[in-house]
Amino acid sequence: MKNRKLKIVISVLTVLLCLFVFFSTETQANNIDSWINEGNSFIEKGKTKNPINTNEVKNAVIPIGQALVAIATVVLAVITVVMGIKYMSSGSPDEKAKLKTQLIGLVVSTVVIFGAQVIWSLLYNFMINVTK
Repeated sequence: MKNRKLKIVISVLTVLLCLFVFFSTETQANNIDSWINEGNSFIEKGKTKNPINTNEVKNAVIPIGQALVAIATVVLAVITVVMGIKYMSSGSPDEKAKLKTQLIGLVVSTVVIFGAQVIWSLLYNFMINVTK
């Protein structure tokens, strides 16, 4: 019973979709010339505005990135110290094994944070050299 109703609904929707496709009369663009004219006007609007100054962007973004890396470094150091103290004070092997599995997450997060910083600096230097 459900399959039959589903087939009927799908059939009705398909017929309606076909009707909408075949009997739609409104179009957005009449010909290729209007597309070209709209594209050229869009390009001209972009030329009239001031381009982005790379020094302004650099002066705005770099301090934010440096602050985030500094915060991440402090957080990683604190977490490493806390995990080290927990590891030294834990007595059972189960607790030590649990801390070792948490250490994997700490190592991965360290690699992600400093790897992103290295990738960003390499990409930045590459782009500076390419644009000169």
